[in-house]
Amino acid sequence: MSTLIICDPGCHNEFGHNIDSVIRYYDRVKSEFDRIVVVVAGKVERFHKLGYNVEEVSMLYPTLYLDTFNQRVKNKAFQWGYDFVRANLGKPLHKSWCRTAKKQIREIIKRETASDPDVTVYFPSADYYFVLGCAELLVEESAKFHLSIRFIGVLENASIKRGATRKVLFHTLRKVPAEMLTLQAEAGRYSEYLNFVLNHEVETIGLPINQQQIQATDTASDVPDTYSPEYPLVICLPGKSREDKGGLHVTKLARSLMDRFGMSVVLRAQNFNKGSRFHTKSKYLEDLFPNIDYLPSGLPRDEFEKAIWGADAVLLPYTPGTYWYRGSAIFFESLEHSKLMIGRGGNAFVDDHFREGIIRRYYTLDQLNFEVDRILRQGRQKTLEEGREAAEKYRQLNFDRVSIK
Repeated sequence: MSTLIICDPGCHNEFGHNIDSVIRYYDRVKSEFDRIVVVVAGKVERFHKLGYNVEEVSMLYPTLYLDTFNQRVKNKAFQWGYDFVRANLGKPLHKSWCRTAKKQIREIIKRETASDPDVTVYFPSADYYFVLGCAELLVEESAKFHLSIRFIGVLENASIKRGATRKVLFHTLRKVPAEMLTLQAEAGRYSEYLNFVLNHEVETIGLPINQQQIQATDTASDVPDTYSPEYPLVICLPGKSREDKGGLHVTKLARSLMDRFGMSVVLRAQNFNKGSRFHTKSKYLEDLFPNIDYLPSGLPRDEFEKAIWGADAVLLPYTPGTYWYRGSAIFFESLEHSKLMIGRGGNAFVDDHFREGIIRRYYTLDQLNFEVDRILRQGRQKTLEEGREAAEKYRQLNFDRVSIK
């Protein structure tokens, strides 16, 4: 027999990319293991409805809850409280959470290894506390299992202890016997870095993509192939508006495109939450930026799918400071929908896949205008074909493979 424990402490509610990631990996490997247990932080009904064996652990990353507050006052109160705890209770709370994570993951592993000696613990996206707990168990030899970790550059950096870095986690992983450890990263740049600091082979593995959805992105027959103000090129910026995802650059990009192409190009993006200081009133937008089609921040999933994936191309203006080592789940979803993508240079996933011809890249507004001009000249059908070719390249290069052990 063989047992797989898929552990993702970032799964804490019914929404988010983490849940989608767990489901993708579960579906890919369910035939390879006799038993699969999903470990999440919080009661996620979606997993129970799918019939998964679910174990719940503590939620140790309170900053994840910031997005659930829509009001500015609540956001400020929560942030003030969180900063107060970090400043006054950071060290003891950090140590307590280390013990909590280790205790909880040990109980789950002990329970599974009691009936099956062949157990693999897999993190589709690494975190700080639970990965550290697993690594310490292997170093202490108090449990025997195989640890497989996929780093995406998010929660492995998270710790309530002010000034804590990945060094503690990496130092512990270096002590784990090589035969008991499999390491992966979502971006090639991150793989190279991890290979250096951990002295261990690190594969570059993206998310598995479902290309069956690609057929749904055909251009409507009643829409002309040539772009015009009446039938503009619609470029979407998928996902919630956030500073690190370039949400504050939308108006600057829109102004540059308006000056160059007029209403032949329209940007479509979700607005910031109403409680955010960056939320922009619709009337203000209509007057100053008529080429921005702002969607509500709380858009239902079906409306999001229709609005975003009904666009012609995808723009990912993510900030290099945050995404220097990171990938993007939206990038993989865009591949599934055969969307031609333009990404901001300096981000790990953009630089990686630009070299492979999967995504277009820009650094300046002039370079973005050049890419948009090229799309306008080639027309809708060619744009759709480019998106399909990118998805096919991604699959041919085997980036959507799954390597658990």
